[in-house]
Amino acid sequence: MHLFTIEPYWRVVLSTGRSLTKHQSVWDQMFGKWRELDWTLDLLATGDILKIKELHLIYPGFRRSVSLCITEPGTAFQFCRQAKSVDMSTGLLMDNVEAQVIGRVTDKENGLCEGYIWDRVNGLIGYEDVSIYEFPSWRSGLMPPGRLALDVLGVRLS
Repeated sequence: MHLFTIEPYWRVVLSTGRSLTKHQSVWDQMFGKWRELDWTLDLLATGDILKIKELHLIYPGFRRSVSLCITEPGTAFQFCRQAKSVDMSTGLLMDNVEAQVIGRVTDKENGLCEGYIWDRVNGLIGYEDVSIYEFPSWRSGLMPPGRLALDVLGVRLS
């Protein structure tokens, strides 16, 4: 874990003891170049999604993080909300993280979940009893994510 971070990101610890984070580089065979580890491309596609035992949210500041223990395979998820901005010194378009969300499904029958959100405006927010079928907005003026794409996130309810 970085001692100081300026952007939030996720990290997982697998049942094998292996730790993976968004900031790890992996070789992309299809495009022949290095890229950041991707939740769907690398965890879901390899089956590692079912081996997640811990899900962490590392957020801006000095050694700041929260975590969730994952006791049931296929219940962990994460997603990121990004916004575009223009760097005034270079004129280049940049992706900025508006929010990073981690969660685990706690009630598979009703789709209820709990977890944490790091929001650029409000900082760290905990949530519980939120529906993955109608994920609400956590900030006024921010469009709610709504129904989460469970197949892309790797969530298995059956």
